Amino acid sequence: DKVLKEIGADEKQTMMVFNKIDQLSERNGNLHCLREHTSAVAVSAKTGEGLDTLQAELGSMLRPIRNRVDLRIPITDGATIARVRAIGQVDEEQYEEDTVYIKARIPPQARGEFTQFENKSE
Repeated sequence: DKVLKEIGADEKQTMMVFNKIDQLSERNGNLHCLREHTSAVAVSAKTGEGLDTLQAELGSMLRPIRNRVDLRIPITDGATIARVRAIGQVDEEQYEEDTVYIKARIPPQARGEFTQFENKSE
C-alpha cells in the first residue's frame, strides 16, 4: 500500500494475486496467505491453474469502466475492426454484405475513435 500511495495509485482498485500455487502445500501451512486474503486470486502461471478465475475477476473489475458501443464498420476497414478487437471486449460480431456489425465494450477514452462508425439505427 505504501508504494501505491507513493506513485499516486492508492485510490485505484487493486487485486491481490498469488502465483506459484503449484508449489504450495496445505499440509505444511503454506496456504496461510490465501486464508488471510479471502478476496485474493491464487494462480499458477506454470500449470495454468486459477488463470480462468483471474481472467474472470479482471473482467468483472473492468466491465464497469467500459462503454458499450454498437458499430457498423465497412468490411474493407480491417484496421478499425482490428483496433476494436485489440482494445475492447467484443460481445457480438456479424458480417453482412459489405459491413461488419460489432457490439463491444471499449475504454471511455477510445470512444472518439469510433464515433463515425456508431450504429444510430438502433
